Amino acid sequence: MPSTTQSIADLMPAIAGAAVETERTRTPSRTVMASLVDAGAFRMLQPRAFGGGESTPLELFSTVREISSACTSTGWIVAATNVSAWLIFGFGDDAARDVWEATPDALVAAAVMPTGQLRRDRTGLHLSGRWRSVTGSAHCEWLVLGTLVLNADGAPVEHAQVLVPRSDVRFVDAPRTVGLAAVGCQDVVVEDVRIPLWRVSSQRHRSATEQARHRRSIPMLYRHSVTALYCAAVAVPLIGAAQGAYRAVLDQWNVANRLTQSGRMMVEAEAIHAEIGRAAFEIETAVLHLERDLTELQGLAAKSKRVPIDTFTRVRRNQVLSVRLAEGAVDRLVKVAGRDGVTMDHPVQRAWRDIHTGASNRANREIDAVAISARAALGFDIEHSEVRPVI
Repeated sequence: MPSTTQSIADLMPAIAGAAVETERTRTPSRTVMASLVDAGAFRMLQPRAFGGGESTPLELFSTVREISSACTSTGWIVAATNVSAWLIFGFGDDAARDVWEATPDALVAAAVMPTGQLRRDRTGLHLSGRWRSVTGSAHCEWLVLGTLVLNADGAPVEHAQVLVPRSDVRFVDAPRTVGLAAVGCQDVVVEDVRIPLWRVSSQRHRSATEQARHRRSIPMLYRHSVTALYCAAVAVPLIGAAQGAYRAVLDQWNVANRLTQSGRMMVEAEAIHAEIGRAAFEIETAVLHLERDLTELQGLAAKSKRVPIDTFTRVRRNQVLSVRLAEGAVDRLVKVAGRDGVTMDHPVQRAWRDIHTGASNRANREIDAVAISARAALGFDIEHSEVRPVI
């Protein structure tokens, strides 16, 4: 693989230049997507045995943050497709060969809320269902879809994840959103598709995989928690959006140093400068918390150690509150951007729409994550179900 970090740095002007069109058309430009594929941006969490980089989550999310500072929708798609590719390891080698043996650059999308139905008859396993607003569906070759497994009487008995090729699904336009316009713009529909057994990851299978994550025989990348990875994937792009908005506001006010040359009183300029300084602190605080937590999780994975419950709940709390910090920072930046900041194509306004849309994701819901961390600190027993991914 090429050096992903350097390649992405070279692509930043093109990603930023395509951001307005990406929002208008609800999809990243073909040129940008092809360049990101060539740079290896979508293979960072892919198994090395199948052409991937097996990068660390910190490396991935640092890349995602940088991309998102130019176009949050594009960064969100890069994060989501990487985590989706990470899920394939849990299916086993046969499924991984289906996905990547012929095409190492094949992209994977995922919608693991169990809104499908998997039933068995005399001819095998059959999947039907509809999954709403699937991120990356317009670009993927394979999809991981969550489903209920039905018994002979048609009653649900467990959850499962099913791997389905693009050719077996139908896409339907999803409603437009205020922000993150190119994210989740299609629903996925599957109608009575036969599924080979090796493309099914049952709840029991996933539980066994979770129990085995601490074993040294498993590559370090795949010892991480799916919850921590997924929740970071819907938090980090929003931090990147705030960073992009901050840079845009600095650029705006650095042009001819308009404030001090316009004859306004310095006290007025200082009020605006204070808002910019506060926004910088909020963004830096969010970045520092996320990087520290990802580094700590990486250290535990390297030592094949389970994540202590108090650490895990703290990481979730920090992910959610980092989004709130970034959200507050962008609110400040919109105010100081003046008239330019409320025009639709201004980077700070686009970041405002994106971050408020992304903050509504269930995994970014503040009360759940913050309350759980407090209960852990107070010594309450935390139910395992409380720390499962909210997806």
